[in-house]
This record gives sequence, structure tokens and C-alpha cells, in this order.
Amino acid sequence: TQIPWSLLLLNPGSDIAAMVHSESYDHWQDYSDWILSNRLASASLIQQASVPEILAGSSNELLDLTFSGRTNDTTIESITLTMEGTAQPGDVSEFRLTDNSGGVIARASPAETMTFTLADQHLVEGSERAYTVQADIDPAAVEGRTLGVRIAQPDNVILTGGLLDRKSTRLNSSHTDIS
Repeated sequence: TQIPWSLLLLNPGSDIAAMVHSESYDHWQDYSDWILSNRLASASLIQQASVPEILAGSSNELLDLTFSGRTNDTTIESITLTMEGTAQPGDVSEFRLTDNSGGVIARASPAETMTFTLADQHLVEGSERAYTVQADIDPAAVEGRTLGVRIAQPDNVILTGGLLDRKSTRLNSSHTDIS
């Protein structure tokens, strides 16, 4: 689709961003999403469920997040997660966001929707940052409930002067049983 620039009613110096999506003629393969912008940074996120079959105790890995810097440098300021499954916030004593070396980047109290505020998480164009969301299951958790977390919308990740496109990859189920 083409739109004449004059119809956009932009002020001189305005930031422009567009999401481009393409796929093969048979809608089967060769698809791509890309953000185009005149000045804003862009990044992509792949989130993949990493939950074990049964959750118990501490440091249960629930979700892997991989951010890729596409254009311009940015900083990941915050990540908001939404709980999935039948588990209640009281079934979890703490959620943590760890980096690929296992260091704790941020903590969040259990809630249906929780925000991790990050510090100094710079994403350089052409680089990647990987994180894992972990949960400690409360000893009083109700057995048999299911638990998972996800980034529900691209605007649940705040980038400094940047935009995000998000993809989800699920292995088996997005949430598993608490034991």
C-alpha cells in the first residue's frame, strides 16, 4: 500500500515508524516482520516457553527472552509479564529475571501482571541479550494448578527511543503443573 507523504500531516523532524510484514504467496513460509524508521531504534524479541513438566521449589525456568538489536542502539527499560494458567499469584513467592550468566537482573512480586524495571540493559545494533524468567513456587501452593508467563503485547517492553516487534515460540505447552 502506498500513501502520499502529504497525507501523513507530519511536522518537520517527526519520527516515522512502520511495521512491515511479508509472507509467501501460499502463506506457508518465508515470512518476515521488520520495523522501519527514520530515527527510532528497533529491536526484535523472541519469547519461548521453557517450563519443565512439573514446577516445585525454587528457580523454575518459565520463559526465555531473546532481544536482538536491529537498528540504532537502545536500552531495555522495563518488561511487563502476564501470568497464564490456573495458578494464583499466592502460589508463587517470587519472580526473577536473570541474564544468560544466571545473574539476577530484576525481581518482581507475584501478580497477574508484573513489571520488571531494568537498569543498564543496553542493546546495541546487531547484538543480542538473553534473559530467563524464573519463579519460586510457594510451599503452600495448590498442587495441580498450572503456571506460565508471557509478554502479551509489544508495548509491554519499554525501549528508550525505540520500537519492538515480538514473536512467540511455544514448546509443548506454555504452562505446566505445580507439584
